[in-house]
Formats: sequence, structure tokens, C-alpha cells
Amino acid sequence: MKITPLDIKSREFSKSFRGYDAFEVDTFLDNLATEVEELVKENNTLKERTKNLEEKLGEYKKIENSFQEMLLTTQKSTEEIKKNAEKEAELVIREAEVRAEKILEETQQKLSELRKEIVDLKGTKQGYLIRLKSTLYAQQQLLEELEKEDTSTTKLRFSRRGNLTEDELNRVVEEFKKEDGQTEED
Repeated sequence: MKITPLDIKSREFSKSFRGYDAFEVDTFLDNLATEVEELVKENNTLKERTKNLEEKLGEYKKIENSFQEMLLTTQKSTEEIKKNAEKEAELVIREAEVRAEKILEETQQKLSELRKEIVDLKGTKQGYLIRLKSTLYAQQQLLEELEKEDTSTTKLRFSRRGNLTEDELNRVVEEFKKEDGQTEED
């Protein structure tokens, strides 16, 4: 059974022959009632404060839970972003390697084609040189033949004139060659 300060103040005791001094008992009970009243008020204040603190604690726990959920979500997102970035980096590297291999193959193919073309051009050059030498040789032979023929014809033509000596005839042939642009060295 709870005793309130009012219960203490209103409590009356029966009187007996040799009992306690009523004034002392009443004073004590009044003091006790005042003390209990203050304790009840303090207790109520503490209960109210405890209730408020428990409410705030509940709110803080909700906030803490929200932060923990956000932290977990952020960690998951970060890990997912990291994995995606790694996958993308691997893909970019693979694509670069494929492109590099393709460029290398194309370069080697072009190099091979250029080497073949160089060999073909050297062969063509060699063929032209042989034909040119052959043509020059044939022209030289023809010139020598023409020169022999020309000298014989000129000597023959001048020898028909009759009165020229061999030295005079050679001088005339030389002058004739000079006029045609030929020299003895030709």
C-alpha cells in the first residue's frame, strides 16, 4: 500500500494512557509528510525527465539506425562502383590490346607489301638497265657502222674528184665531220 503525504498528515492515532506526546508525533508526521511530498515531487520530476530522455534516446537510436543504413548503402554503392570501374577498365584495356594487335598486323602487312614492291621495283630497274645497255650497245654498234660507212662514202666521193692527195682528202673529211658536229674521237 502506497502512503501519500496526505495519508501521513491525516493519520490519527488512538490515545492511550502512557502514549507518545501528541505534539511531537504531529510535528514529526508533518515533517515526514513534507519530506515525502518533496520526494514524490522529485520522483515525478525524475520520471518525467527519464521519459523525455528515453524518447530522445529512441529518436537518437532511429537516427543511428538511419546512419548505419546509409553507411551500409554507401559501402555497397562504393563497392559496386569500384567493381564497375574495374570491369570498365579491363574492357578498355582489352579493346586497346585488340586495336594494338590490329594496327601491328596492318603495319606488318604494309611493310611486307612495301618490301615486295621494292623487290619488284629493283627487278624492273634491272630489266630497264639491261634493255638500256643493250639499246646503247646496239646504238654504239650502229654509230660505228655509220661512221665507217660515212668515212668510206666521203673518201669515195672525194676520191672521185681525182686531183686531191690523201692528206688533202683527210683534211676535207675532218672539216666535213666538224661541220656535222663529229670529231675524230667519235
